[in-house]
Amino acid sequence: MTATPTTRKMPLDVRIIGCWLFATAFISFLFGFGLLSGLWYIPSGYDQAVIFGMLSLTSDLSFGIYSILGGLLCLVVAYGIIRGYKFGWRLMLICSIINISDSTLIFSHHPVTSIIGICIGLGIIIWLVYRRRLYNIGRK
Repeated sequence: MTATPTTRKMPLDVRIIGCWLFATAFISFLFGFGLLSGLWYIPSGYDQAVIFGMLSLTSDLSFGIYSILGGLLCLVVAYGIIRGYKFGWRLMLICSIINISDSTLIFSHHPVTSIIGICIGLGIIIWLVYRRRLYNIGRK
């Protein structure tokens, strides 16, 4: 009998990444709702390009919505990664590539932060390649 993704226990590294993604989602929601409610604000004149430079965030509203959508995506990815679904693996790969792009664009004035973001994104991509068999990626 083969274990289905919902019944097998995932390895420790998968659970750690999943918990990290849940924490990331919580922080994104907190930041997004703080911006939308007016508790926090983005300084005037501060605009950043995201998603490979295709979108420009220029206001509290746009930053807040982008943050909340990112939090929702993190929740979906965390669920898929912890449960062992292929969509979780694929979405996490896409998110990591977007994270690398955003790290270079958003933090262009802060090189250390940009390098840290790029290293985290590359580390996740390497981890995903290492764990692809767990998600039945690349099997014939």
